[in-house]
Amino acid sequence: MCWAAKTKYGRLSVVVFILVSLGCSGAFLFDDNCGGEPYDKETEICCNGVKHPMDPNSECCAGSMIDTRASTCHLGVIVTHDNEVGCDGVYYKKEEQLCCDGKLTERDRNIECCNGELMDTRASYCDWGMIISNRDENGCDNIYYKRDEQVCCHNKLYPNTKYTECCAGQIMDTRAAVCLLGMVVDTRNGNQCFLLLQSG
Repeated sequence: MCWAAKTKYGRLSVVVFILVSLGCSGAFLFDDNCGGEPYDKETEICCNGVKHPMDPNSECCAGSMIDTRASTCHLGVIVTHDNEVGCDGVYYKKEEQLCCDGKLTERDRNIECCNGELMDTRASYCDWGMIISNRDENGCDNIYYKRDEQVCCHNKLYPNTKYTECCAGQIMDTRAAVCLLGMVVDTRNGNQCFLLLQSG
C-alpha cells in the first residue's frame, strides 16, 4: 500500500511520499513539479503547471498542449498544419515558399512545380505532368499563348472557341461570316459563296 503526506512550511510546499510495502515500485513514483501537485509521469503530462492525461497525439509546446495531428512543435514554436505543409520533413509556409521534389524555393508568381521540376510559367506550362515550352506555341506580339485556349489576331489575343477565326487581321465568328480571299464575308443575309474543288 502506498500513501502520501503533504506538509506546508510557509511558502514552500513539501510533499513527502512514504512507500509502505514492497508493492510500491518505480512505476508508482510521483513528482511534485506540476503546479505543486503530484502526478504520474507514466500516465500524465505536466504542461505549464497543469496535469493532462497522457495521449499519443498530445504534446506540450511552449506551455500549451497541442494535438500533434494538427500542429508541430518546432524549437518551442507551435506550427499549425493548416497554413503549413511538409516538404521532405521540413514545415514551411505555402504563401512564402514552394516545395518541388522535396526542395524548398522562394515563392515567385512565375514559378511552378511540374512533376518534380521547377518551371517558369512565362516560358512553359505544365500539361499532364509534362513541361511544354510556350516557344512551341505561336507568339502574339511577343506574348506566348496556348493555341487551344486563345487565338491571335492582328497581335491581339482572343478566347478560342470552335467558332472563332482570324481573317486578314479581323476576328470573326464562323457562324456569321466566312473568310474569302482574305476578306470577311457576312453570311447572315444569305451572301454565302462556296468554292467546290473536285478532283478528276
